[in-house]
Amino acid sequence: MKKWIPIQLKRSLANPFAWIVAVLALAAFLLVNSIVLHEPQTTDFGLYTEGGMCAHHMEEFFSNDRDATCPCVLYTDEEAMKRDVLRGKLDCAFSASANLDEIVFGELEEHGITYYQTPSTQEGLIIKERVFLAVMQAKAEQVLKDMAADKKTFPTGDEKLAEGLLRTQKEYMESDDLFHVDFMTASGETWNPDGSGRETSLPHKRIVLAGFLVFAASLAFARERYTGEYKSLSSALRTKEKTVYLSTRIFAQTAPLAAILTITLFTVLAAAGELTGPLMALRVIILMIFGWIVSALWSAAFSALFKKEIPYLLAMVSVLVVGYLLTASAVRDTVPVLGMVGHLFPMGWM
Repeated sequence: MKKWIPIQLKRSLANPFAWIVAVLALAAFLLVNSIVLHEPQTTDFGLYTEGGMCAHHMEEFFSNDRDATCPCVLYTDEEAMKRDVLRGKLDCAFSASANLDEIVFGELEEHGITYYQTPSTQEGLIIKERVFLAVMQAKAEQVLKDMAADKKTFPTGDEKLAEGLLRTQKEYMESDDLFHVDFMTASGETWNPDGSGRETSLPHKRIVLAGFLVFAASLAFARERYTGEYKSLSSALRTKEKTVYLSTRIFAQTAPLAAILTITLFTVLAAAGELTGPLMALRVIILMIFGWIVSALWSAAFSALFKKEIPYLLAMVSVLVVGYLLTASAVRDTVPVLGMVGHLFPMGWM
């Protein structure tokens, strides 16, 4: 096998068809990347509440704010709201705890609002300030109502009353204790800015797309098993050796494609500011090499299941369709079990 690889690499580099496939795959990657994998343009945000005085005031506040540049969409299902954030239908979202009133008035020390954002969130900080304003308005109104009802409060003087209100406002303005930030990605993993995890949903989708194109090319080259040249060259080999030999052929023939897609992937990620560090760069390289090798082995083994070319081609198309659907982000997020089945395919591990 060690002798086969360099020989096959030399042959593939001189093979125009291997380069044509590489160029077509590159065109497909750039096309899908520019049309499908783009940042959402919506400025809508979601709001989910579980009742209470502050929650009611928030709903009223945003319902009456019809001139806002970032419209509010009220939800009765928190999970549906989170899915809409992941799908780009919402810029971000907020979920108010059932204990929000107790938290705002200091009876409980915990986060009262969960703030959902994604790598594509653009107006989150502005909307967050508006949510904060709505909560503070509700608190201020209630504080004044309580003070007005307490006849012992006003004799202390307006100055002390003002100082107390300003002190409370300052404490909240200088802290972020009210919010729990949940940075969401389409893969369902937590975003890690140091590059040790799946940084964003879009980079992950781009990596999976590149892996899928390498896998598709590997399956296409695996049809060589049915050519007269392959049958002649492999006639002296045993069954297992034939699969290994074909794997080296596929591995070599997809080398130009894998190299071009890896370079393009780096360029696209860097241009979008998504290549966040050396660990991210290393991860991209490792995943592309992994996808390249496993796709060759997978395709060679799969083609061994079919004695004739036509059944193999039909099965190949089915595998590509099913494989793409099972490894798509939307499927993994909506039906996790199907996402696990996607690990049967090389790009499911990318």
